[in-house]
Amino acid sequence: MDLRAIAQLAEEHYDRFLGQNQHVGPDDPDLLARIMPHLEKEVSARSAEAESRSSYRSQPASQTSNTANEHAPSPAPKEDDVLAIRLETARRLLDNVIQSRRNFR
Repeated sequence: MDLRAIAQLAEEHYDRFLGQNQHVGPDDPDLLARIMPHLEKEVSARSAEAESRSSYRSQPASQTSNTANEHAPSPAPKEDDVLAIRLETARRLLDNVIQSRRNFR
C-alpha cells in the first residue's frame, strides 16, 4: 500500500463520512477523531492483504556463510512497524484533507 493509495483512502473516507453524517459539518473540531477509526480499519485490512500477497511471492533465500551476511541488506522493517507508519501517514493525510477542504471553502 503506497502513499497515493493512502491519500485516496483519506479523501474517500472524508467525503463518505460527511455524506453519511449530514449533521456533522466540515468545521467540526472532532472530525479527525470521528473519521480515523474507519480509516484505520481499512488501512489495516489493506495492509494485511498486501503483506500476505508479498510474503507469498517472496520467500527469503537462506544464507549459508557468515561472509554473505556481512554484505546482506539490512532486514526489512517488521510488519507492525510498517503498519504503524501507514496509520500515522493516514492520520496526517486525513488531517491535511480536512484542513485543505476547510481552507478551500
